[in-house]
Amino acid sequence: MQVRYVIPDEARRRIPLYVSGLGAATVGTASLSTAVGDRRFASLVFALLVVGFATSWGMRAGLVRKHLLERGILVVLSGLLLGIVLMRDLRYEFLPPTAFSGMDSAMTSALAWLMVIYSFTLYTDKAVIFMCVPALSLIGLVGTFGPNTEILMYFVMFVCFACFALMEQNALIAVDSDAAGTNDVSYRIGLTAGIAVAALTVGLVTGQILLHTIGGRVTAVFVGTGGEVGPELQVQGDFMPVCTGPVALSDMEVLTVNSPEPLLWRGQVFDTYTGRGWTNTTWEWDPVPQPVTRWFSTDSKSKAPQILVGHAIKWDAFRLGKRASVKYVKQTFRTRNTSMTMVFGAAEPEFIAFHKPQQIIYSAGAFRTKRPYGPAEPYTVLSAVSTASPQDLALAGNEYPEFIVGKYLRVPPACWQVERLTQQAVGDKSNPYDKVLAIKKFLESHYVYDTAAPGAPQTEDAITYFLLKSRRGYCDVFASAMAIMCRQAGVPARVVTGYATGEYDRKDGLYHVRQRDRHAWAEVYFPNYGWIAFDLSPQAAGPGALAGLRKIITDIYGAVVNSTPGAVALALLVLLGIYLLKAGLAPRASRQTLWESTRGPGISRAVRNYRKMCDLLARLGYPRSVSVTPLEYIAQVTPILPANLQSAQETLEAVTLDFIEARYALRELPDARITKTKDQLEEFARAIRRLSRAERRTIREKRNTHAR
Repeated sequence: MQVRYVIPDEARRRIPLYVSGLGAATVGTASLSTAVGDRRFASLVFALLVVGFATSWGMRAGLVRKHLLERGILVVLSGLLLGIVLMRDLRYEFLPPTAFSGMDSAMTSALAWLMVIYSFTLYTDKAVIFMCVPALSLIGLVGTFGPNTEILMYFVMFVCFACFALMEQNALIAVDSDAAGTNDVSYRIGLTAGIAVAALTVGLVTGQILLHTIGGRVTAVFVGTGGEVGPELQVQGDFMPVCTGPVALSDMEVLTVNSPEPLLWRGQVFDTYTGRGWTNTTWEWDPVPQPVTRWFSTDSKSKAPQILVGHAIKWDAFRLGKRASVKYVKQTFRTRNTSMTMVFGAAEPEFIAFHKPQQIIYSAGAFRTKRPYGPAEPYTVLSAVSTASPQDLALAGNEYPEFIVGKYLRVPPACWQVERLTQQAVGDKSNPYDKVLAIKKFLESHYVYDTAAPGAPQTEDAITYFLLKSRRGYCDVFASAMAIMCRQAGVPARVVTGYATGEYDRKDGLYHVRQRDRHAWAEVYFPNYGWIAFDLSPQAAGPGALAGLRKIITDIYGAVVNSTPGAVALALLVLLGIYLLKAGLAPRASRQTLWESTRGPGISRAVRNYRKMCDLLARLGYPRSVSVTPLEYIAQVTPILPANLQSAQETLEAVTLDFIEARYALRELPDARITKTKDQLEEFARAIRRLSRAERRTIREKRNTHAR
């Protein structure tokens, strides 16, 4: 077999090659979101990658001048560097919180930005393929943070994109397989890879759709255990979406807590329900100018132990006065594998101690730092934990402060259909505490905890959809439903996100909290006792024979689809799978046109005519071998043609000469000449269709005789 290799024409801009390169970079960005815990940063990197690839494409198309692009990149980088030097807070806008927690996290963020810069310099096909290197490095670096299903899936997707890019490049290099048969090795590899990619992508999407559609009806056969506590929530964001669909539960460790007892670690507090999620309406700044000077003192107002942070945190606007029946619990938190801005603490944090200067943003019971803190910055929280008994809460009454009534009894009009359920759950109970218990019992007994529950349609209220239609959900929607139903019953309530207790390790005496422990619960206000947590324990979806498989599908779906880069990467993979499958299954001649581009309309039309001629002759039983030249091919075919096709010899020679002149001499052919040849070829095709079976059998016999 004679195969000629040439340097690919760099002026040819291959869309599939750029799409595969962008897909590999997108997968790397999607894996980044699982490590930094900041989807905003991952989305920013992804958006800039798209701009970079588009700019590089435009440069090769002559729409963007290379020297202007290089100068523009230099100016932007210089401006960012100067801005970061002069305005230190600017770095928090372009880096995730994890970038300040350790060397590995900083390297991950730096690699992401290097990948963005490199995306603006993809002048050649080799440069596009090289994008796979930083993308793979990013996936590998993120994988060192802790093994999980998401990273494995991203790696599989990356391999698909990288293989496609290499196949595309190899197809541009090997140009002499003009009419390769179906036994060609590259054809078989392309067909196999195409079917594999298509089956993978279609299987994932179809499997998850079926899981959503019939999952609730076959719980006993195809439902996971649901034993893990806490789906992946946005515990550090200002908005908590509700009922968004299946979630992934990662095993990556995020916190260690030194506490004398197991508690819920509160983070964010939400007071306003929007119909799609929760938000917080009040944040204020409180500066903490110096590190801790000593540990314990006494606050003259509350007589409670105070952890000094230079001075006491002032939040008198939210202080509810001295509360009855409380104990003070000291906890020490340290982040692991990530950086955060949210300050966690049990129950009602009274005082907080950081060992380094910080600025605190606080709202009613929730605290955040302006500067992200990492594993090297532990902090201590002193929390007021209620010890009120059920009898105490039942006697608390309903005389609520004015600001409590104004903020924590609001219910949007979209929840009007839920009122009937609230009345059904509460019945004739008049005591606030009894109402809360009745609502809690109602939700626990009538609804199922399921991390793979379907999301609410965008046109419907999330809580209404959960309570009246799906009846399946996870902690965020259970907590939200309880808060709304309590408000409808006249009891102030709010939603809190944070972490469940985690696993206690007797060796180090610490609670180890992982991402899968992200949690949400409701808090109800009782006069004189403050906010009391109510953590629902609904029935979990029962175990089944395929629970492990279902968990894998759910983890993959949640990790990929619930992030913008992941969803885009999956979409690109589907498109490339369809493209590759089409390339593998197309007829021999048309398959080549998928891989090969030319530079002029006259050239491309001449090539298409030649491909069509090869197809027609192959249908007669005489395909072209890669070991013969185009002229040798015509010389071999002409003698075996039947008498009524002998007149087509002139047509075959004209098509072949046009192809040679256009394909190898790269000459632009006149339109009139190409059109005339095309018309002659169509007449040849009609003559072939008119052949009888006997004439076709005669052609095959002549071919076999000629071959011997």
